[in-house]
Amino acid sequence: ASRLWLDGVQVDQAFRTQFLTRSVDEMGYADMNYQDMPSFYPIGWFWLGGRLGALMGIPGWEVYQPWALISIAVAGCILVPIWQRLTSSLPVATAIALVTTAITLTIAAEEPYSAVIAMGLPAVAVLSARAFRGSGLATLGVTLYLGISATFYTLFTGAAALTVVSLIALFTALYEHTWRPILRLVIMAVGSIAIALIAWGPYLWSVMHSPAPLQTTAQHYLPEEGTQIPVPFLSFSIVGFLCLMGLIYIVIRLNDVEVRALGISLLGTYLWTVVSMVATLAGTTLLSFRLEVIVVLLFATAGILALAEIRLLGVHRLYPARFSHTTNKQITAVFGIILALAGVFYAQQIPEANEDAIDHAYSDTDGYGERADRFTSDSAHYYLDIHNFIQDQGYTPDETVVLTDEKTFMSYYPYWGFNAFTSHYANPLGEFSTR
Repeated sequence: ASRLWLDGVQVDQAFRTQFLTRSVDEMGYADMNYQDMPSFYPIGWFWLGGRLGALMGIPGWEVYQPWALISIAVAGCILVPIWQRLTSSLPVATAIALVTTAITLTIAAEEPYSAVIAMGLPAVAVLSARAFRGSGLATLGVTLYLGISATFYTLFTGAAALTVVSLIALFTALYEHTWRPILRLVIMAVGSIAIALIAWGPYLWSVMHSPAPLQTTAQHYLPEEGTQIPVPFLSFSIVGFLCLMGLIYIVIRLNDVEVRALGISLLGTYLWTVVSMVATLAGTTLLSFRLEVIVVLLFATAGILALAEIRLLGVHRLYPARFSHTTNKQITAVFGIILALAGVFYAQQIPEANEDAIDHAYSDTDGYGERADRFTSDSAHYYLDIHNFIQDQGYTPDETVVLTDEKTFMSYYPYWGFNAFTSHYANPLGEFSTR
């Protein structure tokens, strides 16, 4: 019943909402806060959401929720034909897509523009294995993924490029004693960078011509999750079981090229996590806590492939006596029913996992000055009056810079801010400390 997305306009969500509000108002490369400055954050997801809002006449803060739902749903749907091509099985592909979507909604739904990129990373690992063994179509797929992801969420692009694609290329080259995988890696890099420059070009151009030094503290953030190595296979849940099955499957089937690619991806992701911990000694991090969803998705995907292989090989092979065809069909039916009900049980926990985020969506005051829980609104109730007053003085939002510490004001109205509300989200070109 709330018009707001998960977490309402709390902390980080305020800046994301501000960016989407800016994207509805501005079709170009504008920064979310600073006037006459290209965006530092990738515009892909926000630009598309902005076009949806502009087309339907919905303000950016209000289009956030439907656009988040649409983009996550579309990403889940796209996974089905991709995994069907990779596994030659529609049921397996559907299972992977459903589990991926459920896990994403549980762990990373509040940040949809990164979630849709994370959802595709296990498939990219398998595609990379095929690409470096000579598949032109797989090479194109990985190139498009890296390029598009760079326009959506840079961190996952860096993690995918360095700890997944590059590592798989290196291992393939060493295993097959050939430089061809490295050559294909270079081709992927050139193609993906060309796509990425669509979003990054204006900012990089401004950096090269900036007279002032860059200022950023985006990586100076270390929540509790960033101090721990994720071990989802020890979790007592259906996802924990899938991750455990995935771990066993990767170890047992390490000689399989595509399964090994999933293992290499996990190795690279864990390496990123450890390096991020060490980097704290230098006063920075690699934001490894963001990669937890990737670790879980890689393990869970391997777990589904493991269960599928058990059934394809035949349960009767696990026992001395062979089962009849009828018994095998009955075992398959029981197997499917248990997994389906376990999946439904897990999906029913999604609202509970997002309870705090849902509470904020209902208790925060939206752009119309209303709260979804019908309690009295906070000071944001007066934003419309302030907006009308500024306009009465002859100023329009897209040409006006305001000096305020009411961060959600710009989440609802596309005014420019004199300074960002935190250095973590401030454009490095904006001279945050000086302002």
